[in-house]
Amino acid sequence: MHMRVDPAHQESGQVKSEHLNPEQQERIRSRAHQIYEEHGREEGHALNHWLQAKAEVVNRGRSLKGGMKEN
Repeated sequence: MHMRVDPAHQESGQVKSEHLNPEQQERIRSRAHQIYEEHGREEGHALNHWLQAKAEVVNRGRSLKGGMKEN
């Protein structure tokens, strides 16, 4: 029997964990799946795809916040 583990639960304690809201988690899941498909649906890279997607989503959020001007 082959069990699939959500890559979000594979992060080691060495990686700083940020609190992600449900919308961010869904964006990460969606982007990770997109990366998986872009790489030919090759198995065995779920954690790398998840971490890449997380970095993209988190960095995009930071850049959007940084670009907002106070009135």
